[in-house]
Amino acid sequence: MRLRAALLFLAALAVTQARGADDSVVAAIVNGVNAPTDRYSWVVSLRADDGTGDWHFCMGVLVQESVVMTAASCVRDATTGKDLSAQYYLPLVRIGGYLRTTSNTASYQLRKVVKTVINPRFVTGYVDDNSNNDIALLLLDKPSTKTPIALPPFTPKPKLPLPKGSTLLTVGWGWTVANRPSEAQKLQQIRMTLLPLARCQLDWGVDVLTDRSVTPPKKYTIRTNFRTNNMLCTVETANPVRPNGGPCFGDGGSPFFLPGASAARDVVFGVNSFGPDRCGKDSYVMTDVAALRPWIDSTIDLLTRTEWTGRVWGDPNVLGFDGSRFQTTTAAGYTLTVMNSTGGPLSLVAVLGKHFNYPKLTVMRKVLFKWGAVVECGIWNDKTYVTVNGVTLLPGTTRKINGGLVRFRENKTRWSQAVVIEQPGMSIRINRVWDKRRKSFLQWFDIWVFLTARPKWPLSGVLGSTFPQLMAASVSRKVDLVGGLALPPGSSSG
Repeated sequence: MRLRAALLFLAALAVTQARGADDSVVAAIVNGVNAPTDRYSWVVSLRADDGTGDWHFCMGVLVQESVVMTAASCVRDATTGKDLSAQYYLPLVRIGGYLRTTSNTASYQLRKVVKTVINPRFVTGYVDDNSNNDIALLLLDKPSTKTPIALPPFTPKPKLPLPKGSTLLTVGWGWTVANRPSEAQKLQQIRMTLLPLARCQLDWGVDVLTDRSVTPPKKYTIRTNFRTNNMLCTVETANPVRPNGGPCFGDGGSPFFLPGASAARDVVFGVNSFGPDRCGKDSYVMTDVAALRPWIDSTIDLLTRTEWTGRVWGDPNVLGFDGSRFQTTTAAGYTLTVMNSTGGPLSLVAVLGKHFNYPKLTVMRKVLFKWGAVVECGIWNDKTYVTVNGVTLLPGTTRKINGGLVRFRENKTRWSQAVVIEQPGMSIRINRVWDKRRKSFLQWFDIWVFLTARPKWPLSGVLGSTFPQLMAASVSRKVDLVGGLALPPGSSSG
């Protein structure tokens, strides 16, 4: 039987405590010792955003100045697969603290989580390999100045990221005595030994999970394959044969790390996922950070990136914001939606026509932009024209529009004509390229879109749909990300 340090967990545990927890609730770091004061600058306490920020419910680590790593089971129920309520899914975090409760705000940094990304392969439900890929990354509302913990190099399973028998540390707050409420005030730590996969398989290869949401409770046999999944396991170093220490409630998401000479040289190898039904009495299962390094790196990049570039060529081939490349198949005479904002005011579309020399090909012969103002770019009698709200814009001139401007750059170098539309967090460049061989402009437009802030609305269209979905998804939770594309003055989202 297993106990999940972050599954039954702290949303439910918070309710239990509010009603008066009984002695059946088990401890956090059992038989640990006080951690060194101010040693672990990267340590993170996840706290319910309930108006007070007093309720610590999970652990995490700072892995980048704006990103915290924790267990997915801290923010999503590992059996139902449902995200926890917003106060846990988008919690407050205390970074670098030592005392669980303190009025000395100078001892830690308080941040708000504005975006949560759960590994898409996190396994939930009463199925085999339950809790595989139990990892999540949290984007903070502003960067921390605390020193992050280091990540290990990529090591795919079934290889171990460290030699078996290596000693790791784990830290956490919570009750210090099994089966008796006694939350630790000072950060606790304990030494744990990395076990070979064969021992993990012996301990956890066949397990039983009980669904207590039904009457009578139903038991499920869960099979776990440690050679193919992204899990590792550890046991208390001091008593490996008859262990009596380790994490428990309140320590979900806690790190298993190799200490270095300083906080900057500490390396996190595991994220606490679940353990024995009685804290400290068996081995613990952790998420293998080294095996998931590619996902961690790419997700941190997407979360912290501040600029994205996409392009639609005139033919029209697409280079997506996510780096994808493809060609559209919309026929001549139809409108191609380049980028729209769902629920927002942005619209960027192109009218397609036939290629003069290759009639089977379609090209973008007219571009329409709407966001407060209406900008139209087209080709008439081989000349480029631009109108803003129906009024002609001459080459070499600029016109202000709501929240930005439109500039019609005059061609002086025989390179291209360009119409530049500037809006908060976004720049659009509509090019008509000069053909040196024919000594004339091409009969179509290319479109470049530069985003310098995360959109406030989900994007659609052949280009908009390539914006990384994990970035846009937060809008569904009505969280306006910092630096989002704001509505121009005088415009509305309807």
